[in-house]
Amino acid sequence: MAKIIKKILNETIKNFKGDKNLISVTPTGSFVDINKRLEKFNDLDLVFVFKKINKGVIKKFERFINYLNKSFSTNPLGITFTFKQGGTIKIMSKKLRTIMLHFLLWSKKEYVADYANIVKFSFQQNKPLYGKPLKEIKEFKPKKKELFSEFGGITTQKKRVKTGIIEYLDYNKKGEVMIKKIKLNPNQYLDALFYSVLSIAYDLVLVKEKYPFKIEESTKKFSEIFSIPNKNFPKEMLKLKKEFRKGKKFSKKEILELKNKSLQFIDQCLILLSRQKFY
Repeated sequence: MAKIIKKILNETIKNFKGDKNLISVTPTGSFVDINKRLEKFNDLDLVFVFKKINKGVIKKFERFINYLNKSFSTNPLGITFTFKQGGTIKIMSKKLRTIMLHFLLWSKKEYVADYANIVKFSFQQNKPLYGKPLKEIKEFKPKKKELFSEFGGITTQKKRVKTGIIEYLDYNKKGEVMIKKIKLNPNQYLDALFYSVLSIAYDLVLVKEKYPFKIEESTKKFSEIFSIPNKNFPKEMLKLKKEFRKGKKFSKKEILELKNKSLQFIDQCLILLSRQKFY
């Protein structure tokens, strides 16, 4: 793990340790892998579960981000942050490299609620940075119905791919949850295509196998256990995503081709779900 990521995680513990409103802080996403190296853009995902979320919580995060920017931003590295959930927004800095702190905030009431079970099942596989393991707050199991949920389900992903518009949850300064929409620019849209295809493949494998494979493993597993014409498309998209993150440019024609292939893949998955028994 990159030294700067370790420093940020250590500062996170220092900043939030002792907060009586805080139940758990758990890293998730790519930086759970200790061998993960910094890229041009880096998304550091942290799941926070609080007893309650209010304006005091939001202010504390704003102060923490200001501190991190003053302490760790350099000429080649910028730090950004977001509370957004349900979207694939990447907030770039103006520096050569960016670390975006993705704070996934949950009140206990919302976390234990019976929705987004696939997402929460994935979260609970990771060790807490501070506080309770997520399984001890509530243990989740992936359910087939979640594949059709409004929170990142397949039909939601299809709508996102077709329109280039995403809906996501965010917090205002009072700590209130808001639903927002945004029209994606070409780079954001391309990133959304990668996200949609890879997350659909990941979720289908997760529901079928009851095991949270890593993204690369899940793309291979998908092609092994599901028989659809475009079964290798997730592997292709993972390769292109890595090239994109390294700076490869895609033309409008290439993006349109990927859009059409993505819609074909999603439709094939919907047909698969209508026919295949997962349990």
